[in-house]
Formats: sequence, C-alpha cells, structure tokens
Amino acid sequence: MEKLKEYVKSVVLALIIAFGIRATIVQAYVIPTGSMIPTIMENDRIMSNKFIYFFSEPEPGDVVVFTPPEAAQTDATRFVKRLIAVEGDWIEIRDGRVYRNSKQLSEPYINQSPDYTIGPVR
Repeated sequence: MEKLKEYVKSVVLALIIAFGIRATIVQAYVIPTGSMIPTIMENDRIMSNKFIYFFSEPEPGDVVVFTPPEAAQTDATRFVKRLIAVEGDWIEIRDGRVYRNSKQLSEPYINQSPDYTIGPVR
C-alpha cells in the first residue's frame, strides 16, 4: 500500500510539473496549414517558447504563436506567423514589396510576393 501511495504522489507531481511547463514555458503545436511555407511546412510540429517574452519584447522577424482575432473568422485556435512590425511601426505593401517605416524589408523566407496594396498603416 505504501508503494502505491508513493507511485500516486510521483504521478501527480509529474503531471503538475508537466502542466506548469506547458502553461508558462513551452508548448507543442502541429501546423495545420501551409501559410508559413517554406519556413514551416504543413503538419510540422513546433515548440513555442513562452518564457522568452517574460524578459524581452517580440521583435520583427520573430515567429510567434497567438490567438487569432475574432475578425479572422476561422476555426483555428492559434495562428503561427512571422512578426514584421512592432507597436509604433508603419507598414505599407505596394508593388509586391513590404515596407516598414518607409524601408523595404528583405523577405527571403516568402515564396510569393504580395499582389495587393495596403497602407501605410500603423
């Protein structure tokens, strides 16, 4: 009986640690779409580091996981996207090129240039 109690304690402690890590440090995701090709392929598995942003702010170029806004009208529970700007930056898309604060971004990670115009917007 004493062995069973120790076993149950160990399992409970392991579950608490696992859920604590998942909630605050790292979480695994399966990528359902090809929206990040060629960086992340459809059905890839990734680990999201939640802990890093306790100490620093996200920067342009970071790949982030976030809850989509209601306006996205999607069944997805999370989006995985590359950050191209931060608060206060101006973004403009014209002639197939993306500009941040009037400077063209180098985007070697995209397959196809945008074929639409937006902005500038903040």
